Amino acid sequence: ARLRTERARFEWWLGHAERGDGAAMVEVAERLESGRGAPKDLAGALEWYRQAGRAGVPLAPALVGETVFERD
Repeated sequence: ARLRTERARFEWWLGHAERGDGAAMVEVAERLESGRGAPKDLAGALEWYRQAGRAGVPLAPALVGETVFERD
């Protein structure tokens, strides 16, 4: 049941991110980075962090750098 719930939360955040919500973009990226509610996907996480940056989320560029650093 927990996995289903996490998946539903991920889908909810993803819907908001796809509609341009910067905070939701960061949440989706974090969930993809950790594999919470969706399969772990660092490339996908990076793309959502970048989109969040383009949407004006001030913290997003730092998160991109952190994710790239962790990946290497």
